[in-house]
Amino acid sequence: MKKQLLFILLALLVPVAGLADVWQDPDTKVNYEYEPGSGVASVKSGNGSFSGSPATTGDIVIRERICIDGMDYIVTAIGSRAFFNCWKIESVIIPNSVTSIGEEAFRGCIGLTKIVMSNSVTSIDYCTFYDCSGLTSIDIPNSVTNIGLLAFSSCSGLRCLDIPNSVTKIAHLAFSGCTGLTNITIPNSVTSIEPGAFRECTSLSSVTLNCSEVGDWFLGNNHIKEVIFGDEVTSISNCAFQGCDSLSSVTIGEKVSCIGHSAFLGTLWHDSLSMNDGLIYVGKVAYMYSGIMPANTSIIIKDGTLGIAGGAFSDYCDMVSISIPNSVTNIGEGAFRSCI
Repeated sequence: MKKQLLFILLALLVPVAGLADVWQDPDTKVNYEYEPGSGVASVKSGNGSFSGSPATTGDIVIRERICIDGMDYIVTAIGSRAFFNCWKIESVIIPNSVTSIGEEAFRGCIGLTKIVMSNSVTSIDYCTFYDCSGLTSIDIPNSVTNIGLLAFSSCSGLRCLDIPNSVTKIAHLAFSGCTGLTNITIPNSVTSIEPGAFRECTSLSSVTLNCSEVGDWFLGNNHIKEVIFGDEVTSISNCAFQGCDSLSSVTIGEKVSCIGHSAFLGTLWHDSLSMNDGLIYVGKVAYMYSGIMPANTSIIIKDGTLGIAGGAFSDYCDMVSISIPNSVTNIGEGAFRSCI
């Protein structure tokens, strides 16, 4: 019995590791959590549908460090749901000490009109700024490499968007429902944009692309009117803008050598080209043959041409020969399908 009592007393005397204390900023009412002696702190996470700092309002400056009992704690993170539905927040400044922002950290902050982000954050995660409808612009720092699922979804006030040349991936639905977004620029660092990333961006009319390979990221978006392919673009995938029926202006860069089949099928731009007869070039690509081909036609691709688009001569069985110069480095899928 005495041994059991001794064990119980010892257990009560031993501190429990990993339990965080909370300190509230008296000015902003932001709650910070820290483990005593650790030297690091974070903005307190929320729980369920509750914010970690429910009393925060107005203009918020996240502290770079807090001092407790004479010891400094560096603030390195903003916890998940830290400001969930804090709709009275108007602006937030995040210091460079912060390297991560948790999921749904600012979700539902409909009064938020300005945010200055840390230059140390590498990822904007799930629903971080979901439904921050008051944001009209945001400067994404050039430390960010990933924009996650629904990260800016339903930010209906966003008007324009410049994605920095550090981002490599834009996830599914990342900017979906950004109904005020009118133009975007995709840098050459981007290698992946998942389906639906810009779904229901009903005001999006102009897209500038500078990445080397363009996928079918805007397939069926019937609001886009203009696409500009920058000097870094070399390849446009199959069906890339198929069904973008309002697309009337396309600028093809000088380095484009590959245009996939049906890349612009169903667009006003494609339809206007098809009203011409003969072989049509866009940029340095033999894009398509249009109209009735005379019997026993011989085609000579002009010098300096870099590619022949997918489906360019599909079903033209009256072609008996074609001369292709050494400058051509790419022949698209189905370029000569059924030419027999």
